[in-house]
Amino acid sequence: MILDHAYAPKSHKFGLFRASRFSKELQTLTLPGQDLLENKHKNDLYSYLKEQQGEDQIMLTGEAIQHFSIKNSSNILLINPAPVLLALRSINRENFNQELIERIKDRHDSKNIYNSYKPLEINLTQTGERDKQKRPCKKKTFQYNCIDKVYCPTSMLALRFILKGIPVELSSLHPLQKILGENIHAHSSQEALDIVYNSLLKTTLSIRRLRKFERFIASKST
Repeated sequence: MILDHAYAPKSHKFGLFRASRFSKELQTLTLPGQDLLENKHKNDLYSYLKEQQGEDQIMLTGEAIQHFSIKNSSNILLINPAPVLLALRSINRENFNQELIERIKDRHDSKNIYNSYKPLEINLTQTGERDKQKRPCKKKTFQYNCIDKVYCPTSMLALRFILKGIPVELSSLHPLQKILGENIHAHSSQEALDIVYNSLLKTTLSIRRLRKFERFIASKST
């Protein structure tokens, strides 16, 4: 198993986690009915999502791939896949990214396209060691109502756009793709909130209930 920080407020970074079965597919575990999330954490998650849903803009780092006009309000966003996730599945990062960029260009040849990535990313070497990579980038703020579609192969940032009713496309590598599907269409505010919240309830566990989680895993292994 691999434990990763769950989508949650920063104050919960070391308290809430998402679990994945370590295999070629690196499949996120669904945990409905296991009571692995405390009520306080459920309430905190819901409040966190409501807060994000009320925001009007988002700041990203990266670079423009295709830029037609500063006044063009039709923006397409690509949130780069996490290098570690690609490395764990033995996927060539450069090839994967380039193929994705070309596909997006073909689909949206008359719109601004922005490629978002982190200034400092963690990759894995062939021997499994962590490799920090700095990338030149610029900060850019987007109004949510000026975003037409977002491509999020692996990023949990997808949830912020789903909450705002923006169409999002996930890849099979995304931790929540099996729950949310590949293409998430625009929904009303309440529907979007319910969709995102329920996906987190099914996949989030509290570190305080780690022993209970271990017993759940053991029962599935017998």
